[in-house]
Amino acid sequence: MNSRTWARAEAAVIAEASEPVLEHGCYVLGREVAMLEDRLAGYLGTRHAVGCNSGFGAHLLSLLALDIGVGSNVLVSPFSPPSFAGAVVRRNARLHFADVDEDDFHVSASAIGDHVDGMQLLVVHHLFGGAADMPVIRAAAGDVPIIEVLTYSFGTEVEPGRRAGTYGTVTTACLREETTLGAYGDAGMIWTDDPAVAERLRLIRKEDEYHEVYQGITAGNFHMDTLHAAILLRKLDRWAETARLRRERARLIQRAVSTVDGLKVPGATQDAATRFVILAEDREGLSRYLREYGIQAEPWWPVPLHLQPGFAGLGFAKGDFPNAESVAARSLYLRLPDEKSVLDRVPELLSNFSA
Repeated sequence: MNSRTWARAEAAVIAEASEPVLEHGCYVLGREVAMLEDRLAGYLGTRHAVGCNSGFGAHLLSLLALDIGVGSNVLVSPFSPPSFAGAVVRRNARLHFADVDEDDFHVSASAIGDHVDGMQLLVVHHLFGGAADMPVIRAAAGDVPIIEVLTYSFGTEVEPGRRAGTYGTVTTACLREETTLGAYGDAGMIWTDDPAVAERLRLIRKEDEYHEVYQGITAGNFHMDTLHAAILLRKLDRWAETARLRRERARLIQRAVSTVDGLKVPGATQDAATRFVILAEDREGLSRYLREYGIQAEPWWPVPLHLQPGFAGLGFAKGDFPNAESVAARSLYLRLPDEKSVLDRVPELLSNFSA
């Protein structure tokens, strides 16, 4: 399907989804938002889901709901997107790091055990279609609340019949294009089994200008647009087919990578990847080579959080988290092409590069 045909088909879906919203005229937190929340809670296997304005909004809203702020200690992986760490800093909480496992993208349970004392929150990112070892991590965390971040591994199972995102106190995700469901603009979702947390999330989410008496809740405009929810409901209807096609593409590349010296797909990575990221010893050389043949390949999070300028005030230095630094130096994002003729060439190209 060429881009123009695809765009016309998507425009028809958007128009069909939007018409009921235009008719009832409730453009913020309308009935379609509640419908999407119910569907996504059922899909993941949680009691509650709360839609909001963006992935960053989901992070910040969750921190507010859990009373994470000044004086709170929050433990994250240094190999993770800066958005959640930025939300922690925005709340004036103290950011701490636990290293990843060797040759893996996910935070190490043993590192968590070494740093968990005194923490008020642990943040676990599930990355690139894979899942962190949540049963072991939960044991290491003890009574410390956990926020799981599902943006890059929506639909992945940790154990048979149990999806990532169902182990922590709260789970967040960005629903934007090329991750999860592919919203045309920003949208976020939060999952929880705790009814009190769900209620607090909803109270904070809704900035209600009609009440003039302050209720003690730090409210904010975290609303989900009804039009977004209506469109995402249609995308959710075809999610199974989207995931199937993604798995087929990912499996093809996984098999090719496994035969090439110097390339690795970490064992925890499954085939539901929204971003297909591998580890490459000669990352720059492989990236240049693949781009010559029209395959998008670029470093992914090449600087771990503790070495980024925005977090320099935390006082960490190179060598403090060696596994995260090693993974960041080798991480390579391969954008899997939709065209089968191009995709079928990738294994041969990888083989030729190693020869």
